[in-house]
Amino acid sequence: MVMELATVDNTKIWTVNDYLQLGEESQYQLVNGELVISPSPSLKHQIIIGKIFRILDDFAILNHGLAVLSPIDIHFDSKNVFQPDMLLVSKERKNILSERGLEGAPDLVVEVLSASNSQYDRYQKREKYHEFGVSEYWIVDPANETFEVFDLTKQPNRPAIYQIANGKFDSLRFPKLKVDLGKVFN
Repeated sequence: MVMELATVDNTKIWTVNDYLQLGEESQYQLVNGELVISPSPSLKHQIIIGKIFRILDDFAILNHGLAVLSPIDIHFDSKNVFQPDMLLVSKERKNILSERGLEGAPDLVVEVLSASNSQYDRYQKREKYHEFGVSEYWIVDPANETFEVFDLTKQPNRPAIYQIANGKFDSLRFPKLKVDLGKVFN
């Protein structure tokens, strides 16, 4: 069964002010002025997020950065507020942190695909992450056990790294950040 993302009142352009009035009860995102509601992720999705987050958080602690799990709002502009599965902010960029989330692009964004979000994550959100200055973007596909790593500063439309199953890779932005897919998917 393929689940669809729910949208609300597409007859209007939603703004950050509209978005902020929704409260914290659901997983909302604002993508190009369209309000998108995501269903709760699967157990497998959440387990994979937990494993990746441990890798990011260990790295962030050692390097005085910050790793954050969703839900956390990234405010890009008046029509785009995203909630990626997780993100990493370097020590040098902690000035983008605010009470309402992030006010600008984190260094690294990770999205784990679900049936309901794969089109948004692969296309609309990747394009916006590039447009708003995210350096590195990981798309994790649990069904195929793959990682696609995009260098959004150089080649935003094609993965710079494509790893499967038990492969390993180093982050493009943070070369000391190493990922072993065997530890993520097993």
